Amino acid sequence: MEKPIIFSRHAEYKLLLLRRHGFLFSKKEIEEVVRNPLRIRSGYVGRKIAEQIISERYIFRVVFEDLPRQLKIITMYPSRRNRYEN
Repeated sequence: MEKPIIFSRHAEYKLLLLRRHGFLFSKKEIEEVVRNPLRIRSGYVGRKIAEQIISERYIFRVVFEDLPRQLKIITMYPSRRNRYEN
């Protein structure tokens, strides 16, 4: 059974902010990045970062915590691929 995914208040705000800047992601799409990422990297204080390529130029990163009963999305952001790819 998959853990449920919840969004922090900051993640909810960030989703609205991204929409204002033309990055139109639904919660389902963000959940899909966490459940089926291209790769997962280690983040600060035990957090994880799920990554998915969204275009030739951009990668989408979702920072989350893997808690005992749920996955909690902390924030998300698009970034240029060349910043995170080798």
